[in-house]
Amino acid sequence: MLADPKIGFVKIIGEYQSLKQTFADLLEIKNDKNVIENIFSEIFNRYYDLDRKNPLLFIVIDEFGKFLEYASQNKPEQELYFIQRLSEFANNSDNNIVLLTTVHQNFDAYAMNLGSSQRQEWTKVKGRFKEITFNEPVEQLLFLASEHIEERQSVNKKERTVGELVELLADSKAFRINEDYINGIAKRLYPLDAISAYVLTLSLQKYGQNERSLFSFLESTDHTGLYQHSILSDGFYSIAEVYDFLVHNYFSFLNSRYNPDFSAWKAIRTSLEKAEVLFDINLADYEKLIKTIGLLSINAQAGSFINRDFLIRYAQKSLGIVCR
Repeated sequence: MLADPKIGFVKIIGEYQSLKQTFADLLEIKNDKNVIENIFSEIFNRYYDLDRKNPLLFIVIDEFGKFLEYASQNKPEQELYFIQRLSEFANNSDNNIVLLTTVHQNFDAYAMNLGSSQRQEWTKVKGRFKEITFNEPVEQLLFLASEHIEERQSVNKKERTVGELVELLADSKAFRINEDYINGIAKRLYPLDAISAYVLTLSLQKYGQNERSLFSFLESTDHTGLYQHSILSDGFYSIAEVYDFLVHNYFSFLNSRYNPDFSAWKAIRTSLEKAEVLFDINLADYEKLIKTIGLLSINAQAGSFINRDFLIRYAQKSLGIVCR
């Protein structure tokens, strides 16, 4: 710990451009020759100008992912080399310089389009950063969704079913929930049912960008979104529809090796393909059940009661499937 440090900041907000050039512009470095050395020299000047005894300099880069995205698509070797040098510069224990960055996705996700050798270098650079994951509490995201969704008159006719789905959610032990809280907002989440709402928000935390992805979902007008559902249907927006939305909007990532649930998503696709071969009648219903089981297997807690009784009850109340 530093006693009474003199603190300073270098603040950058990410854009789709070169991080090296952004530093050069910010630090007013005009000479293109030895630009990297000049950047670090100027940072050192700012560092030592703080205080000769206990200086502490924070380099804060918000929206760092935009620089990573640019680096992956424009001269990756050069851009990645500068990012590597920057991380090594900050990791030097002789100086009290801290590099803080924020990204909305896993570091590796920005390297999906690189070749194998470039991805290896990307992974090496990633290892120089310490990742601190932050996820909003699911209840916070559900509250935001409930505030955004306009209440429909038809929800009053389904109030009993809304309550039954909350009860089913609680009985399943699929997620850590505050039952009183979800009971309080479940009606306002309609046409999302309580269970699909949890699956959606947890999936957006994994594959998207938390609040930003949630509002993208709420504002989406594509055929898989809530808006089109509300126009075409007066039923619940089920887990099966959450699956369709995720595939439509996150297809590249879900089918990449950087997806931590890659094997599970592959298993769902394989099951859907088999269903097409095995069933001629009620194929759409079987597909809904497969998508529901698949997303629950990815998101539900170990030890949850996702069994035949659960699926029958959920199918009847949310999927619109009559089970015999």
